[in-house]
Amino acid sequence: MKVLVITGAIASGKSTVVRCFNQMGFKHLDADQYTTELLAYRTPIYQAIVKRYGQSIEHAKSIDRSMLRRIILEDLHEKQWLESLIHPLIMKAMRRDLDRLARQESWVIIEIPLIDVAIRYIDFDKICVVE
Repeated sequence: MKVLVITGAIASGKSTVVRCFNQMGFKHLDADQYTTELLAYRTPIYQAIVKRYGQSIEHAKSIDRSMLRRIILEDLHEKQWLESLIHPLIMKAMRRDLDRLARQESWVIIEIPLIDVAIRYIDFDKICVVE
């Protein structure tokens, strides 16, 4: 199986490119979807974030992602803490799903916003940067 990584900034059109590949029959994995699952109510990641930042980070049984974004943009240490918590788990789940798809697919598309994370954790064959 070969892996194509689709990467780019927020609102660059990554999802549009991925939809084109989906329409051609390619399977894809979305790093943002793994993040959403990890941040679900009462997961260990959810609980760790609430423990670190207090209940003000919660909103309607979910993490206030805009508040979390502000925290990590303002404090590099907090960004590093969060990334060290989440990135390995995202990549572990992604590798598990890649292994499953390897038996069925010749190519798999990975949509991931941070290419430096992909480079560290995923073996890929091609990269497409969407601007």
